[in-house]
Amino acid sequence: MKRNFFKIIKDKLFNQEKGINIETPQQAVEMVVETFNEQIPEEGTLKLEVIESKENYSCEIKEEKDEVKTEKELTQEEVLKLINDIANDDLGVYDSDELTQYNQNFLLQEAAELIVMTQMGSTSLIQRKLKVGYNCAGRLMDQLEENGIVGPANGIKARQVLISDRTKLKPFKTINIQNFRNKYALEIELAKNKIEEEEEIRREEEKIRREEEEKELIKREILENERKRQLRRQIKIELLERGDVAQSQKRMSIPQDVQDLVWNRDGGKCVLCGSQENLEFDHIIPVSKGGANTYRNLQLLCQNCNRSKSDKIG
Repeated sequence: MKRNFFKIIKDKLFNQEKGINIETPQQAVEMVVETFNEQIPEEGTLKLEVIESKENYSCEIKEEKDEVKTEKELTQEEVLKLINDIANDDLGVYDSDELTQYNQNFLLQEAAELIVMTQMGSTSLIQRKLKVGYNCAGRLMDQLEENGIVGPANGIKARQVLISDRTKLKPFKTINIQNFRNKYALEIELAKNKIEEEEEIRREEEKIRREEEEKELIKREILENERKRQLRRQIKIELLERGDVAQSQKRMSIPQDVQDLVWNRDGGKCVLCGSQENLEFDHIIPVSKGGANTYRNLQLLCQNCNRSKSDKIG
């Protein structure tokens, strides 16, 4: 690792065509620091100490392994809630705000340790090492400023790191979710199965509830249609009786056998005046009011008596 690091330094310090590539010792130190930050290994962290004097600049590079982070101790209630939150989050039932906060705080803890160990308040460093987007890295840097770990933004320059020793870092409320998942894998799986069963029951109950609502809606619709149908029929009868509208439906003819029975029953004469001229078959209950072409609903009337009856009905 060190050979590769110093090879990169050498390539940056010297250019085969132009020779040395820097003008001052300060530029050399800045270039070393920049290269160092680009070459921090994934496992462990390089610690860079820059020693400055009037005569020279030198760098001491040491390789250290990260210390195991002390995680927040959870109560039994918090463990059960986090198991349930993870199960719901995996199934997409809902996004847990607390689970999101645990993840953010874990990233914030890692970002704080990274910044303090490297003594570089760089957003791009957080973005690169924690493998997060630029916006997320920016939010983490703002949170580090709120917690007094770095100073305010200073243009394009890196922020000032206000804490020199990682042991002075205030621990955040953090949980390594992946470690928690591994430890409670069986409990999380059981919780997911229970949630799926409850969700299936809920869906079935919701289906039944919607069907009942739909039935009630259809029932109300049928009753409303029947009410309107009867109302239309009543209005139509009234309009027909007043003569506001013409009879639209074609009356069914009176069967011949019914005509013969009525003629014989009434003696071939008007049942009102006894006239035998201009006889007509009259409906006792008008067709417009539901009268039928039956033997009992028919009678013989002369034309004058039938018109007089119509005038009284109108």
